[in-house]
Amino acid sequence: MRPPARVVAVAVLAVSALYPALATRMPAPANYGGHDLTHGFGRGRLDLPGIVSDGSGARIDLPREPVSLTVKLSGDGAVRLVGDGATATLVASDAPATAYLALPRGGPVAVESASRVRLYEMTLERKAPDRTGALVLFVSGLAAVALATRSLGGALVGALAILLMLTAVGRGSLTATYASLALAQITPLLTVLALLTPLGLAIRRAQFPKLSGSTRLARLAFGSSLAL
Repeated sequence: MRPPARVVAVAVLAVSALYPALATRMPAPANYGGHDLTHGFGRGRLDLPGIVSDGSGARIDLPREPVSLTVKLSGDGAVRLVGDGATATLVASDAPATAYLALPRGGPVAVESASRVRLYEMTLERKAPDRTGALVLFVSGLAAVALATRSLGGALVGALAILLMLTAVGRGSLTATYASLALAQITPLLTVLALLTPLGLAIRRAQFPKLSGSTRLARLAFGSSLAL
């Protein structure tokens, strides 16, 4: 017998909550999560990728936790990345280039340049997963799934408990940063699902008695309209 949909939904949420705690590497495209980690960067021309800074007061805000940072950027001249205990310099041009910075204590990274800098992507890496957080989230997920098997109210309580626990164990750490980056990157997909779910439910419940006698062209037109 198949499990109820609410149980499957809570189980998917529990597994998804584990990902930020177990991941050791997370890319952060500038337009999908990366912008939330920066200060002094803004949206540039809409037909160009990345976010832009005029080179003064720009920084990348990272948690106070050992992390390695790789940035992909372009500009005009020398760009200096200054963190707590680490510095990297590269000569930027119109072609995107990468710079690597190992931050033993984490923290903010200043982006210094005499000219405009365009940031395309960042990649954050840590040496090991958050095992304590992962264990707490795993146990919370099992409890939430058990609640979901009882009733819809239990499923809602379990889902809320997972989200609260993720917030608690990840507060001020790379786990929380990874969670926000992952959420930003899947938001377009979640938006599409949210828009299509009501339509899918309506089609599932609806009856189309006249479709059985329709022509192939009419059915194609009907299906194309729904897809659009």
